Amino acid sequence: MPATFKTHIGGAVVELPATVRTIRESLPEEWHKEFNEAVEDCPANELFALLAKWALKPTTAEEEDRAVFEMLERREREFVEQKRREAEAGEPE
Repeated sequence: MPATFKTHIGGAVVELPATVRTIRESLPEEWHKEFNEAVEDCPANELFALLAKWALKPTTAEEEDRAVFEMLERREREFVEQKRREAEAGEPE
């Protein structure tokens, strides 16, 4: 059985390919050249992260991450704005 990465996507545990060959096979053919070049040019100490990135690429993980970061940024802006209004009104923190 080929090696796999396990992660959570959409609230479910997902197994992703975790070898150069199986990751390449999971990608659309038009991405193969870019993937091969990225792997061949990758420093050894960065290879794990690169393979994980490419294994996740065909999934919805990036969209989910983007949504989480957007929500966090929105909450931070709301918090900062609330603190600014409180400071202007002279309210204690």
